Amino acid sequence: MGDASRGEDGEWGSDKCPTWKENVDEAKRIARPDWSLSRWNKEEMAKKVNLQNLLDFGLKEDNVTRLKSLSVEKFRTEYMKEVAVLVDAHKNLDSKRYQISSMLEEFKDEKFYLDDHHTANLKFPDFVSYMESNDDDDPLMIFDCDFEEKSSCKYPYDKKRLSSYPPIKYFAGDSLFEITGDLRPPWRWLIVAPKNSGTELHVDPLGTSAWNTLLAGIKLWAVLPKGVTAEPTLADSCGEAGVQKEYDN
Repeated sequence: MGDASRGEDGEWGSDKCPTWKENVDEAKRIARPDWSLSRWNKEEMAKKVNLQNLLDFGLKEDNVTRLKSLSVEKFRTEYMKEVAVLVDAHKNLDSKRYQISSMLEEFKDEKFYLDDHHTANLKFPDFVSYMESNDDDDPLMIFDCDFEEKSSCKYPYDKKRLSSYPPIKYFAGDSLFEITGDLRPPWRWLIVAPKNSGTELHVDPLGTSAWNTLLAGIKLWAVLPKGVTAEPTLADSCGEAGVQKEYDN
């Protein structure tokens, strides 16, 4: 029996499986139903934005404190409310497991949620095909908090293996949400994102403050001084007029 699929005219048929592009189009419709497919790259930001300029600007202006081989007590007493980068905090982690090539093998049949949207999802190989070829202004990214950890889970998804990811020592065992057990709200996410992707200024869920570990690639952060109220832009500083805020945060 053949799987349902759409032909070139957009109608569903039964003679072949959908292509990865068709799966991506469907995910886009679900993730942002008010956008037409042509809206996704309407501004051609992937062509207009010079990411190397942004990176060079970031490296030039970077004055964030780097911390290495710090005790937990010293971190919590001196740096808990400061902006800092912990260097080699996960040096004992098997980071090869989290490379795209390894995940393609381990999760080739697994679906991941997109943009923290619990109805839009893609199988990992389909997302990687999209990630490597898209030219969208604000691309989709895997933003998945579902590792099937709750005792009520009925299905043994492969993603459950990701729940073994260990918190770094500075943040281990310090969450009040642990007392909620199975009622605990989402508290950790796997993020896999294409170039040109990013987020707007936002408040993390439930007013919490998240920590991030970068396992592969490059991620640019805009660290703002205290007291900033208006949304800033890096466009004039790095020579990229018209850069959207998604690229600046």
